[in-house]
Amino acid sequence: LRAAATWLLARADARAGRTALAASEYAALAAATDPIPGIPPERRADVGDEAGFLSAWLCLDGGAPRRAARLLEAFARDHPRSPRALDAAWFAAWARLGAGDREGASRALARLVPGPLSPGALYWRARLDPTPEGRRALLRRAAAAGGDGWYGLLARARLASLGEAAPGPGDRAGGRDPGGEALPADAVERLSGPLELLALGQRADARRELLELERGWPGRGAAEGIARLASYAREPDVAYRVARDRLGVTRWTLRWSYPDGIPAGARQAAGATGSDLDLLRAVIRRESAFRPDARSSAGAAGLMQLLPATATRLAMLTGAEPAASPGDPATDVAAGALYLGLLLDRFAEPAVACAAFNAGPAAAERWATARAGLPLDAWVEAIPFKETRHYVEEVLAAWQAYRRLAGLPPVLAPDRPIPGPLTGVAF
Repeated sequence: LRAAATWLLARADARAGRTALAASEYAALAAATDPIPGIPPERRADVGDEAGFLSAWLCLDGGAPRRAARLLEAFARDHPRSPRALDAAWFAAWARLGAGDREGASRALARLVPGPLSPGALYWRARLDPTPEGRRALLRRAAAAGGDGWYGLLARARLASLGEAAPGPGDRAGGRDPGGEALPADAVERLSGPLELLALGQRADARRELLELERGWPGRGAAEGIARLASYAREPDVAYRVARDRLGVTRWTLRWSYPDGIPAGARQAAGATGSDLDLLRAVIRRESAFRPDARSSAGAAGLMQLLPATATRLAMLTGAEPAASPGDPATDVAAGALYLGLLLDRFAEPAVACAAFNAGPAAAERWATARAGLPLDAWVEAIPFKETRHYVEEVLAAWQAYRRLAGLPPVLAPDRPIPGPLTGVAF
């Protein structure tokens, strides 16, 4: 049972912040060959791989960046086929930056430019480049490689601060206007069924037929027809999913890629909470992809994916019915907007509030306290949970896209310092 006990202790110590102890326990687990009761042999290999990565990564999280850089580079070199090899290489570069080794960090990032981490590697290389010309050139490349994502957003913001405009969401892609020409005859015929159901007021049946068409009707013309009708029928999740999976983001599909998504019955209540409605739309887009019936394995429900415990506590505060009741998207969004507003009141910075929405206020408080004063881009990069880091990046990038579509100015400044947390909501 020694390997199983070591695994459980390492997980508990890491969660409790005992990083040095957890790192040594993970290192022992990575070197062990004993089976773990209840874990199949194929999963045991992955446990060892994960333990090897975490034993190195926890040194970075625990404030030993030089040691972390050495260990992470060794892991990436010795485990090239590991699913964590790229993460190890990325954090090795970040560890070198944390240790003050700017040249070593730049070299490590340069090795990542040809791969899937190219946008981030280019952006941070630009941040490290000592020459104005080099920074501009790398920022242009990061903006092009990052597209409408987080690093593209950051690169465009920095270029704008230098007086240089860069293409925004959808500007890079051309594409024809799918609403500007007639649909093919077969598309008209297939879409006539859900259209007639909508005319008869049978929205649930019309939605069901649209979903069946989406699953079984290939072709770009078909996808455009489905997205167009779904948008008309106020089924934003269908239009968004079709645009995301089959059409991509162009200047013509932006409204399908970034739909409103806030039920009419929830808009006034959401606005009354003080939450930015564009930020709220970005959260819904990431949480549920606008599916009102979305459910997670943890029990989160609805458009905002509130956990039952969170919904219950919000209901106790407001005296309302539990917010995540099935089939009530308006109530769900109103409660989610209230929760987001409470998080914004406590943390002041939207990036920290989004991190709290995903990982909980306790974790966000630790990060905001320990890294108060860091600029926004570095603070987000330092979020230790990969899922939460990507969550924050996606929500903030979508928030910017929504603002741009509404003709509003950008509100994200990469150099803005992150404030420390205030008192407030803790659930």
